[in-house]
Amino acid sequence: MFDLKSDKVSAKVYIEEFFWIVNSNRESVPFLFNPIQSCLYESLTRNSLVLKSRKVGISSEVLALWLVACLTCENTRAVVISHEKVATERLLERVYYYIENLPIKPSMKIERRDEISFPETNSSFWIGTAGSRAFGRGDDITHLHISELDWWEDTGNLTGVLEACTADAWKVIETTANGFDSPFGRLWQRAKDQETEFSTHFFGW
Repeated sequence: MFDLKSDKVSAKVYIEEFFWIVNSNRESVPFLFNPIQSCLYESLTRNSLVLKSRKVGISSEVLALWLVACLTCENTRAVVISHEKVATERLLERVYYYIENLPIKPSMKIERRDEISFPETNSSFWIGTAGSRAFGRGDDITHLHISELDWWEDTGNLTGVLEACTADAWKVIETTANGFDSPFGRLWQRAKDQETEFSTHFFGW
């Protein structure tokens, strides 16, 4: 299984060597980690809560890391869930952009636009909107990215998604703030009180 700790250097080098991204000036440039992305990369744990300001590149980084796992490690099941349809479409476009600009295109099988399979590694990458799919134990999620949790209309299926993760899965739950008494706010406080195994990461302006 892809391990960000033992394969840490190679994962970042892979992205910075082969991935391209569209920057804030709408220019296509090599994906070089900014200071916030580098900081998260160094401190990321298998269970991470990320409280962030807007447009600091957290989602772009996690999408790239999960894609590297799909491309290089067998039996990866990466899942990204966002809060709304437009945001989901943007995340999908970003992943496809990464793939389309690779110097050597991987073998892919696209059953639906929101799910990509990689036959060479028997891996898959699914991106969807909160509530659009029910997850069960058979899904065996190895890499989970929950995006903008505090802006989900209904967090009722979050427990099911987390329960579908493997015991050693990588999980990143991130959001911009939406008050202290919010789903993410309560998770954050429990982590601060050491009541869960999640680590906390804060990136302001």
